[in-house]
Amino acid sequence: MAYDPTDGYVLLFGGSSGGNETWAYQSGHWTELHPKTSPPPRSFGNLVYDPAAGYLLLFGGQTGGPGTARTLNDTWTYAHGNWTNVTPAHSPSSRHWASMAYDSGDQEVVLFGGAHNNSQQYLGDTWTYAHGVWTEVSPALSPTPRYGAVLVNDPRDGDLVLYGGETDAVPGGYYANDTWIYEDQNWTELPTEDTPPGRLWDSASFDCASDAVVVFGGQANHYKSYNSTQSATWAFEGGVWTNLTGSSPAPPARFGAGCAYDPSSGSLILFGGLNATVVGATVLSDTWAYVPGHWTEILA
Repeated sequence: MAYDPTDGYVLLFGGSSGGNETWAYQSGHWTELHPKTSPPPRSFGNLVYDPAAGYLLLFGGQTGGPGTARTLNDTWTYAHGNWTNVTPAHSPSSRHWASMAYDSGDQEVVLFGGAHNNSQQYLGDTWTYAHGVWTEVSPALSPTPRYGAVLVNDPRDGDLVLYGGETDAVPGGYYANDTWIYEDQNWTELPTEDTPPGRLWDSASFDCASDAVVVFGGQANHYKSYNSTQSATWAFEGGVWTNLTGSSPAPPARFGAGCAYDPSSGSLILFGGLNATVVGATVLSDTWAYVPGHWTEILA
């Protein structure tokens, strides 16, 4: 999910049960769109708006079901109701659950990490996309390889914020709770005091109403053998994490939900996700809005 300021709606593509459907959310309503051409079905891909280019950018994800799943590395743009395949010959390797955001400081899209094929290969590379070209960058210091982390543009501080995800720092996987800043093509780790617990597959967006990065849900606890799906809300502002949980009724616990800021309503829009744990999870289809300190269910 990402907001499309050109067309004035929040755009949703694909998902675990969405095939290759394209939907628009506007003024409290979802409308299915029917572009002439669409990307192949996928889940766990990345979609961000690139204001310098004037389109939304879609990269990667996973297609197929159990036993046939494979990761993708195609690149698509969306503008004025149309999808266009712009995959360059030189592209990042195929992956899903990567982290991607627009870097307003350097005016380019930044891609970090992800997992290749069935989450068995953790990735820790950093790429930028601008003017139709993918470029791998080599910072002196980088976060440990991971997938399922959130990466959000923070225009207030002029940098990107990376948080959480599953890393291979511990055999069998570890849910990280480190916070990193990306600026001028460099990664910097911030102190970890008062951070949320380690999380995987949480949902996040920059909330223009509160000038903060807002993070919701995900799976918590440090080891995946102790999965715990969350309904907690946290905010990151000025280098400080604040737990906002309990300030209002919250959406039911979930992970992997879509989240985007909708300036027309002045709120974050949260859609779908999965409840419970990875095994036996139910795909959700409820829509919630968040204004500072308060969640409201819009569509059940």
